[in-house]
Amino acid sequence: MKKKRIIFKLIFSDGYFCVSRNFKLQKVGNVDWLFDKLKFANIAKCIDELVIINASSSNFKDPISGNFKDCVIKLMKKTFVPLTIGGGLRNLSQVLECFKIGADKIILNSSLKDNNLFVKTCVNKFGSQAVIAGVDFKKNGTKFYSYTNNGQNKFCEIKKHLSIIKRLKCGEIFLGSIDKDGTGFGFENDILKEYSFKIPLVLSGGAGNSAHFINVISDDKISGLMTGNLFNFLGDGLSNLRKKMLKKNVNLRVI
Repeated sequence: MKKKRIIFKLIFSDGYFCVSRNFKLQKVGNVDWLFDKLKFANIAKCIDELVIINASSSNFKDPISGNFKDCVIKLMKKTFVPLTIGGGLRNLSQVLECFKIGADKIILNSSLKDNNLFVKTCVNKFGSQAVIAGVDFKKNGTKFYSYTNNGQNKFCEIKKHLSIIKRLKCGEIFLGSIDKDGTGFGFENDILKEYSFKIPLVLSGGAGNSAHFINVISDDKISGLMTGNLFNFLGDGLSNLRKKMLKKNVNLRVI
């Protein structure tokens, strides 16, 4: 049985890391703030994977450059944890730059809709395990729909989107709830009823306390849960979360 993972997500925008609520960003501090005020080096010891998303307004031209690139390099000098990078990746040179600065995996989102050939090329060149499909979703009535372009553009029903991902042979899926994002009200558990695929699944959006993790993590469909909440898990929050999950016999890495 594969171990479950606790994943932390950082969102970067124009020089600052941000908190997000329903995909609306609020800047909170730069990379030095992460280490000096948030004590991120200690937090990183309690997670299994770090995800960094570049949501900068200037990232359309070259998402892996400038302040973002410098911040990732600085972070990874003090943070010894597997890294996944996403946000606006559109060509192989950008993907190669992600791996060059320390990424183990990349996240592709809009390309799943706009450029399937690029996704296939990444899978063939780097392997399925290195290519993550990022799917942002909302619930409309009784159905779930996926959205692209930072949650702005409605794409299709979630099952159709997931079928596309299966065909493209991405190695993992990150499902992010736009409605739950940043609320702290708990994960969108109902989305799991729509998930009948064997591809490893990470769910995000809504984590506010340890109970939210414990209530979902044991589901066989889940390989990991992700939070980007910079404040609900300050201090010993993530360390205590691991301890509680281990007491519940969740199959986690022991630190």
